[in-house]
Amino acid sequence: MSKVLIFLTILLYCNLLQARNERDTLGTGRRILFSENKGQWEKQVLYRSMMGGITLFAERDCFTFVVQHPENDNLNHRKSERSLKRRYRQHSYRMHFVGSSCGTVAGDEKELCRENYFIGKDRSRWATDVGVYGSLIYQDLYDGIDMKVYTASNAMKYDFIVHPGANPDKIAMSYDGVDGVKLQGGNIVIRTSVVDVVELRPYAYQVVDGKQVEVDAEFVLNGKCDTPRPLHDLFSASLSKHSLDVSSPSPRGE
Repeated sequence: MSKVLIFLTILLYCNLLQARNERDTLGTGRRILFSENKGQWEKQVLYRSMMGGITLFAERDCFTFVVQHPENDNLNHRKSERSLKRRYRQHSYRMHFVGSSCGTVAGDEKELCRENYFIGKDRSRWATDVGVYGSLIYQDLYDGIDMKVYTASNAMKYDFIVHPGANPDKIAMSYDGVDGVKLQGGNIVIRTSVVDVVELRPYAYQVVDGKQVEVDAEFVLNGKCDTPRPLHDLFSASLSKHSLDVSSPSPRGE
């Protein structure tokens, strides 16, 4: 029997103007790492990643993004009275994995370094010997579908790994707390009050008898679009049925 795996890859970009490129990656030229939560953040947070102008809080069924305004860096370094009167601007929003039922979330590719957090005077928010990882694995985010979050080309990427027999049509994301969402050139453009975040059109391939075969894939908008927040825009990642080889799939793990 043929073993057929489908890999659906999505790459996130952030439109940061001024000193950075107009479509600089979220990684901003360095590898993205994920720090585990040992009580130093809210309990729903499993891992945190600092990605230049964006902070990612990975939760069991969603990502929370905190996006910084490009001028915040200048405010951090200026000591003038004028700079002190300017606002420190940021915007947070969530991307939910609709209908997910994640089994486990675990850090992978563990780093040698460790981190320590001493936040305020409340010792319950202190954490030592915090593990740092190069990627995250969401096991069974959907039935038979795993997700890997990692760095590639200095940007954050997440792969949906569709195991034999699983239904990729279950993959769906909704956005909450954004100023607008639209499809543009096959990409998802997420408008916030500080910058735009772009999720590039998905790239998918399947492994058939050890060989990679590209599969046509696209985002499909199933809900509201480009309206004032709060939003619950629903996107699904659609795979072209005519390009899928689903002949004789083996059960997962065989």
